[in-house]
Amino acid sequence: MRTPPLENQSGQEPSDVPVEGGADEELLAAFVGRSWNTHYRDSFAALRSGIGNLRATFNLAAALAPLWLAYRGFFILQFVCFIAFIALWFAGIWVAGLAGDPTNVDPTTGISPYVDPTNMNLIALALAYAVVGAAQGLAGDKLLYRRAVAATSRRRLKGPDREALLAAARKAGGVSVKGVVLTPVIFLLLAIAFLAGSLPPESRCARGPARCGKMESPMKSDLLNLITAEEDYFADSSTYSSTLAEGSPLSQRFGPSIGVTVTIGVATATGFNAMARSLEDPSLVCGIFVGDAAPPIKGQQEGEPKCEASSGRAKPQPAR
Repeated sequence: MRTPPLENQSGQEPSDVPVEGGADEELLAAFVGRSWNTHYRDSFAALRSGIGNLRATFNLAAALAPLWLAYRGFFILQFVCFIAFIALWFAGIWVAGLAGDPTNVDPTTGISPYVDPTNMNLIALALAYAVVGAAQGLAGDKLLYRRAVAATSRRRLKGPDREALLAAARKAGGVSVKGVVLTPVIFLLLAIAFLAGSLPPESRCARGPARCGKMESPMKSDLLNLITAEEDYFADSSTYSSTLAEGSPLSQRFGPSIGVTVTIGVATATGFNAMARSLEDPSLVCGIFVGDAAPPIKGQQEGEPKCEASSGRAKPQPAR
C-alpha cells in the first residue's frame, strides 16, 4: 500500500523535509523503475516481511542475463561475477580433463569415462554459467532491495516536495545502459592487459630492443666462451666437439649461463657453429661460427656472435 504524500508538519523548511522511513513504496518504485509492478513489488514485500519466498524473490532476469548486475549499477559485483565465472569455467575444464583421460580406464568395468575435449569445454562453460546465474538470481533482489532502501532513506533523500523526492529517487536508481556497454569493454581491456603481461616467451622480445639487448649479453658471452672451450678441446683432439652432453669433455670446459641454452650445430676438424637461446625468450637466437662451418645467422662474421629475433625455426647450418 502506498504511503500518502509527505506533509511539512515539522516547521522545517521544505527542502529539509525527511523521507518517512526507509521502505516508502512509492519511492522504492521510483528508484527501481522498470518491472516494479510485474516483479519487484511482490519481491520487496516478501523481503520486507522477512518471510522467505523463493518464487517471489528469485530474479529470473538476473539469472539469465549475465550483465544484470551492471544494468542495475552493481559494477564491482559484476566484475566479481565475471572473475568467478572464468574461474569456475577453467576449474570445470580441469576437473573434466582429469575424469576424461582416455587412458583412465575403470579396472572393474573396463570403461573409460572419456569425453571429447570440445564437449568438456561446452559442459564446463554451461555449468559455470548456471552456477553464476543461479547466484545472481538468488541474490539479485536482495541486493537491489537493500540498495533501494538505503538510497531512499531519510538520511539520503531530501527535497522541497513529493515530486522532487520521487525525481531524486529515480535519479539515484533506475537502470544503467552505459554500465551494460562499458562493463564488458573494461573487463575485455583488463583481460587483454593480463594476457599481454603473460604472453608466451616467443612474443616477449618484440616489446622493445632494450629488453632484447639485456638478454643478448649473456648469450653472446656464452658463445665467446664456447669458442675458447672448443679451441682448448681442439688442441687436445685435433677436432671440434659436437656435444655438450653432461660428462662430455667439452662440458667440463664450458657451461652456459643460467637461463641460456647452447646448441652445437656441426663440428668437424675444420670448424664448428653453434646457437644460443634465452629461456626467457626462445624467439631470440644468437649464433657463432669458426672455420668453414656455415654462419647460423645471415651476414655474421667468423668468431663474432650475432643475434636476431626469429620465429623459433632457426637452426645451426651444416658445414659449407
